[in-house]
Amino acid sequence: MKHVLRTTLTLVVLASLAMMAPANQTHKHKTKKIKPKPKVVRPLAMETPAVDLGPMVGTWTLRDGERPRTDIKMVFRNNGTFAFVGPNWKSTGKFHVAEHTLSLEWTSIDGSRVSPGTVKKDFAMADDDGSFTIDKYTYYKLNR
Repeated sequence: MKHVLRTTLTLVVLASLAMMAPANQTHKHKTKKIKPKPKVVRPLAMETPAVDLGPMVGTWTLRDGERPRTDIKMVFRNNGTFAFVGPNWKSTGKFHVAEHTLSLEWTSIDGSRVSPGTVKKDFAMADDDGSFTIDKYTYYKLNR
């Protein structure tokens, strides 16, 4: 009986060791390696402005006669982003200017994210690019 027990125990141990051996040591298959396709990243037009943003960069405000109002303003940055700020609200996004047209694409409104491309609009610039109008409100650059 001892002999049967030892033989059974030996077989169980050998079977356990065989099952624990890594697959690449016990059986090798040739596998065809598939190379992933290279990912092509194309920048969005809004991310790579084609024109110099310099004239637009800065703070733009409404006017009360000849005096600027500072409670509502648009701030344009040289990285192509903007912030539209009022007394109790704020929105942000990306912009570019081409052919006397200011194009805005919002990325957040009042702190809530906006899906890319869902809120965007073009606004005509004055002939000298010194002002633009949103609805019935005309914005002028501070310190021109």
